[in-house]
Amino acid sequence: MKPLIAVTPLFDQKQNHQYMNSDYFPAIIDNGGIPVMLPIEAAESTWDEYLDRVDGILFTGGQDVNPVLYKQTPMETTLYVCPERDALEYGLCKKAIEKNKVILGICRGEQLLNVACGGTLYQDLPTYHPSSIAHRQTTPNHQPSHDVKVVEGSPLHLLTHKTRIAVNSTHHQGIDKLGKGLVAMAFATDDLTEGVYMPDKKFVWAIQWHPERMYKKHPEAAAIFKEFIRQAGSK
Repeated sequence: MKPLIAVTPLFDQKQNHQYMNSDYFPAIIDNGGIPVMLPIEAAESTWDEYLDRVDGILFTGGQDVNPVLYKQTPMETTLYVCPERDALEYGLCKKAIEKNKVILGICRGEQLLNVACGGTLYQDLPTYHPSSIAHRQTTPNHQPSHDVKVVEGSPLHLLTHKTRIAVNSTHHQGIDKLGKGLVAMAFATDDLTEGVYMPDKKFVWAIQWHPERMYKKHPEAAAIFKEFIRQAGSK
């Protein structure tokens, strides 16, 4: 049987809509998995049952993680918090790590994982992290906009056999202090942490870019999904 992959929903508070960006499901399907969207209403009392029924979980991109979760006061630039997503994903991520589930975090998903592990974020990169590259690209988001440096010997390096990968970039926040148990495996050329993993878990990876938008034309992006789904299907 193909691995069943839970995908956390996007949520529009104004319209009261939960939905899925169109790239996530095809990326999972085309690389060997079966995706299913979790409901935003999934209560804590149901998390064990959800996680026991799926083989892996993908934490998607989207709104800013509420700085209150990492004990900071929100800046004026932190405008797009989503209490409903934070309520679901923060605790669910902790539970998934505890249960040693296969996890992939993308963009917000990397930031969420870092905060769930006790780390902190740059609330606004242009304010706190001087950079020579644009982390919020204006070019089409299925195209790469900058390179990341892959740490030699890291899981991402062993998977791709590359020390440099071209990636896309659509974020204004990023990892500041690394969370407990996480190890960096990729950095932007301005040294912002762009990829992390947990070496003591079966497969817990998170990346700051969006491989679901690039996998059809970029082998390294497809390889990330293939490995995520392969690990989810292995016993």
